[in-house]
Amino acid sequence: MPLDPQLAALLAAPADDAAPPTSFAERRALFASELAAIDRPGPAIAQEHAITLSTRNRPLDARLFRPAMPASSNRPVMLFFHGGGWIQGSSATHASLCRHLAHHGGFDLLSIDYRLAPEHPFPAAFEDALDALRWLYEDGVGAELHSPDIVVAGDSAGGNLAAAVCLAAPAEGLPAPQAALLLYPALDLANRTGSRETFGRGYWLDTLDELIAHYVPAPAQRLAAEASPALAPTLAGFPPTMLVTAGHDPLRDEGIAFAVRLMADGVRCTLANEASMIHGFLSLHGAIPAAERRLIAIAQQFGRFVRAD
Repeated sequence: MPLDPQLAALLAAPADDAAPPTSFAERRALFASELAAIDRPGPAIAQEHAITLSTRNRPLDARLFRPAMPASSNRPVMLFFHGGGWIQGSSATHASLCRHLAHHGGFDLLSIDYRLAPEHPFPAAFEDALDALRWLYEDGVGAELHSPDIVVAGDSAGGNLAAAVCLAAPAEGLPAPQAALLLYPALDLANRTGSRETFGRGYWLDTLDELIAHYVPAPAQRLAAEASPALAPTLAGFPPTMLVTAGHDPLRDEGIAFAVRLMADGVRCTLANEASMIHGFLSLHGAIPAAERRLIAIAQQFGRFVRAD
């Protein structure tokens, strides 16, 4: 399917002739400012505030979102990991996306600020993600996050972390999350696919190889399931999953292949390939009406998906 016309126009816009950032701090600030320039606040929610998780290894900053709907003792809790190529992004850059997921999906949502590469390479972000899940099971009651129904979600690099946590939880003695929402996730950091070759330039993810090298500098480590969930020997026991890919995304093929493997291993899985979209399109919901419509629909569909059990 052709690229959405508004996305095509956005990609064709002349590049900013400002000097490129020279440090990771500048790169993160630019990423945040570019998203803020096209962002909208999203739906009104009942509560949003910062929270610090006292995990067994280190404090983790997070942001808690509660939807403006009647409280329920069994309202699911979504543990969310933001995208940004493991080197940038935060609970702030993804706040409006999280408001949509909380409001339209009906979740209490906890968005985690995990450690970023290259200052903190693999497995730092993975360890933080696993610590956040452990905290939610062990200490979430203190934050009134006491639902037994815990789901994980993430976009792009955050989808990588969400999938890795789902695989690792049983070995850590933790219950498997009830479900997973993986939004155009990075799942195989060691191998190249056809979509990476086709859409590797000009589709908003031109630096994938660089990002992977910053996150997992040692190529041998990219073979570990904690870094590349698609390389796990089996996906049996993985939580029921809704996986969203974009038709013009370098990560499309590995997402589709992961969904096929999930179904082959007996996991309930729904795959939605947004054929006219690019990587990261949900973060463009403030500028691209089609992206906002899909974000609302995905949140609602995942809410129904979780409650189907």
